[in-house]
Amino acid sequence: MRADGLTFTTNAGDGSNTGLEVSPRLHLGPWRLEATLTLSDPELTKLHPGFPAVPEGGLPGAAHISGGASLSWRGPLIDGVDLLAALDYSHAGRTHLTFTKGISQGPVDLLNGRLVFDIADSLSVGLSVGNMLDTAANQFAYGNPFTLSGGPQTTPPRPRTVRLSFGWSG
Repeated sequence: MRADGLTFTTNAGDGSNTGLEVSPRLHLGPWRLEATLTLSDPELTKLHPGFPAVPEGGLPGAAHISGGASLSWRGPLIDGVDLLAALDYSHAGRTHLTFTKGISQGPVDLLNGRLVFDIADSLSVGLSVGNMLDTAANQFAYGNPFTLSGGPQTTPPRPRTVRLSFGWSG
């Protein structure tokens, strides 16, 4: 952002993001456990001479740690009805909106759940709950560029949301 408060776009230079991702999966009969962990080292490797700021730790929007896990069970519930029950967790670590450490976003931890009943191979009824813990974590820290210095600006995830769905195939 310029001194007069207006934003502008320029090339910061060259960057890299070296990391490691691990995605174990375990399937035991009707149970499935899947997880992902990503460790990253995002950095600006060569600063463009015209870039006005000094980078202070990584690349904007690139978390050092992120991951998630899913636990599900799928199988017959009663005669003619199959059930899918699942919990999904995701984590996005703290990141910075810009190259300076002044404006950050995250970490964001979300837990979602769902139940899906498949009835007689033609009807499905689902119930899902998004953001089960009703977190208001800051998943994106940008608002009006003229008021960034006036205080924190946050974009929380959608609040806890319950959905009911029906499907039919003929």
